[in-house]
Amino acid sequence: MAVVLLFDGVCNLCNFWVKFALNNSQENKVYFASLQSQAGAKLLIEGKMDKDYSQSLVLIEKGVYYTQSTAVMRLCAYLKWYWRVAFVLYVFPKFMRDFIYKWIAKNRYVWWGKQPTCMVPRAEWKSRFIESEMDLNLIGMEK
Repeated sequence: MAVVLLFDGVCNLCNFWVKFALNNSQENKVYFASLQSQAGAKLLIEGKMDKDYSQSLVLIEKGVYYTQSTAVMRLCAYLKWYWRVAFVLYVFPKFMRDFIYKWIAKNRYVWWGKQPTCMVPRAEWKSRFIESEMDLNLIGMEK
């Protein structure tokens, strides 16, 4: 089963982290979808989340939905070995990690700005992005 990271497609900080993950992934195991896409909205609904949710990254792994700091740390498991060290942050209680995550998320547009439209991936990354229900079928995420 595929691992999917849902992200705010207009957020400059979110787009930075998606590009970082694409450049530092160990293998092509993670797919990406903006929260604003048809695929993103469908996956949110399937995960019993508000289809307009945009407060956090969402990592979907083996049918489990992870948000906020946990989504970031689980994503690190798919990056090159030296980035996996971020997993040590699990020693901090979730409420502490998520407090910091929420503070950054609340201020992300002010600090890093936002784009008028969702990010368009480079040609070499296009196969890693899912936008429609048909794309979900292709990567085995359709129920």
